[in-house]
Amino acid sequence: MITYEVLSHALIRSAKEAGLKAYNVKSMMNTITCDREFSFLCTPEESDEPYTVRAEIDFHWDSVLTAQTVYGNNRPVFDESSASVPSDELDTDFLVELQIKYSFEADENIDKLNQELNRVFAKYMSHDNIPSIRWQLIVSNKGEQKITSIWAVHYWDINIKKDVEFNQIFREIHSVLMGLKDLSFLK
Repeated sequence: MITYEVLSHALIRSAKEAGLKAYNVKSMMNTITCDREFSFLCTPEESDEPYTVRAEIDFHWDSVLTAQTVYGNNRPVFDESSASVPSDELDTDFLVELQIKYSFEADENIDKLNQELNRVFAKYMSHDNIPSIRWQLIVSNKGEQKITSIWAVHYWDINIKKDVEFNQIFREIHSVLMGLKDLSFLK
């Protein structure tokens, strides 16, 4: 079973190997629950500041996962007297949800943006886990719309009981970011 530290280092290493520049790396721990959060931003190494097209990578690490990595899988996660399912019958394939969030700025018709973004995702992604596009916009009292932020997000379930390899995911992130940079309507 891999640990929080091994997972976070593997993500950064794979990003760098894929030609991405990792920055704004954060590792946080809730001192009450002992849950942990890891995140970083990345952009293609050839990008110049300010990074208007970027990806945010993050995951949440539950305190139970820390206990499992420290004490092993031989200890029950729950006290059988208080659980409705005996601990040896629980599914112990722990998964961590890896979030990939593409952020960018745009001034364009929303329908055209959706079409172009989906075209880029379809070009560089050979799977069905296509990011969902989300918008935040302001509508004036005259009905004029202004996009204030736009992002696309998708998730991958990572089985931490196995050695994980992220090179393919980060090569895809690099390709998508380069494809997004080439869109004329992105700032």
